[in-house]
Amino acid sequence: MRRRALILGGAGAALVAGCAAPETLRRESNFRGDYRGLSHADEIVFLIPGALASTYMFGPAFTWKSRRRVVMEYRFPGYDGLAHDRAVHIQGDAAKIAALANRFPRARVRVLGFSTGGAIAIEAAARMDHADVQVAAIGCAVPFPGMLGVGPRGFAGLVRAAGVTGLSDIKAIWLEYFKTLLYGRNWADDPWTRARANAFVRALEDQIAVPSDGVGRSHSANLLIWSLSDDARASRARVRFYHGVNDTIVPLRLVRRLATLVGGEVTAFSPDAHLLLLTRPEVITRAGRDMGINR
Repeated sequence: MRRRALILGGAGAALVAGCAAPETLRRESNFRGDYRGLSHADEIVFLIPGALASTYMFGPAFTWKSRRRVVMEYRFPGYDGLAHDRAVHIQGDAAKIAALANRFPRARVRVLGFSTGGAIAIEAAARMDHADVQVAAIGCAVPFPGMLGVGPRGFAGLVRAAGVTGLSDIKAIWLEYFKTLLYGRNWADDPWTRARANAFVRALEDQIAVPSDGVGRSHSANLLIWSLSDDARASRARVRFYHGVNDTIVPLRLVRRLATLVGGEVTAFSPDAHLLLLTRPEVITRAGRDMGINR
């Protein structure tokens, strides 16, 4: 059984004619999955995590594997066994995913991304030459200048958390702020969200780690200057967004604006915030169903 990983951060390839034989594929270290199955797959599913997150966050999606469907994980540096030897780059990582997909042009492609991974998913899908490409973007990051507010919004949340816990214990401050990532800045105002937030933190306290500055910067720096490509604006890929109404990392209004740029549709969840995969784990099954994935 795959262990649920906690999400601690808020987001062009040429067609190769025919299907490449499995042994000819250059196995990019970012990918993990059934390479040999790609050549006969009717459907390929890519899973792209968010900053400071493991691909294990997609738990239920791993059950989508079948004889004719391959699930490929796209891992970020410093996580899931990879060395922290480079920075995440939205367009560059999107190009790698599209390059692998485009080796198998007859397959249907489904791309599931969280936060930073959602941004990469949108750009990757725009570079794919397939007739049927769909994207599910959960808690999706948004283009420049939308993410520039992440720092100030996050800092304000940490200051509020420190006002509750005091300044002496960084872990305690982060645990308090984690509740904002679950249900928004007003999580304590409602008895139900207050009880849920506190229960989550009590249950997950040992698994929640204070993010490393170095890894955090390398995962998010490029996102701050990411601009939506012309390919993404003109893409035929179908894009669906799943977003928390109370998300303070990526406000819902900015996601609705992005949806208009890519012709996407938005499903909003209340009273949830950024960590939708924790508060609404069923969203993965919902996204899979919306993309036509049946076990």
